[in-house]
Amino acid sequence: MMDEDGSPGAAMTNDAPTDAQRRQLHQTIRKVTEDLEGLAFNTAIAQLMTCVNELMKLERRPRALIEPLVLCLAPFAPHLAEELWQRLGHRESLTREPWPAWDPAQVLEDRVTIAVQVNGKLRATLELPRDAGQDATQVAALADERVRKYIDGAELRKVIFVKNKLMNLVVAAK
Repeated sequence: MMDEDGSPGAAMTNDAPTDAQRRQLHQTIRKVTEDLEGLAFNTAIAQLMTCVNELMKLERRPRALIEPLVLCLAPFAPHLAEELWQRLGHRESLTREPWPAWDPAQVLEDRVTIAVQVNGKLRATLELPRDAGQDATQVAALADERVRKYIDGAELRKVIFVKNKLMNLVVAAK
């Protein structure tokens, strides 16, 4: 993230992060915060590594992503985090900075996995937009070949729908 001379590097920009990048940052802040509170240091560090690996794939790295990550790194590598903080151009110690906050709305994925059951048995999983309604979910489920083979020719008696989680299609025996 830094050039050899210690400058932030040409890859760091003041560009706004994309929605996907912002979502990953907030997921990372949430995970590190919760893992620190639960003393699960290894999984917090693993999440930081995952986020940094994704950042390293970018040609242009938004400062708005890097600074909160440095703050999250501080409990695990305080001297390194302090050095990075100074190289990012800050004069004050990062210990004077508040812990980054995560936004629950930013953490949510745009798509969810819906389990589709026929008579209580899992027959398929579908990737659908978050908050898809019962009708849209049912259309997608009935269009899926894995589900259709258990329903074709049978009477659909009941539909049990749990938003963003499950659809159970109850059919009469053939």
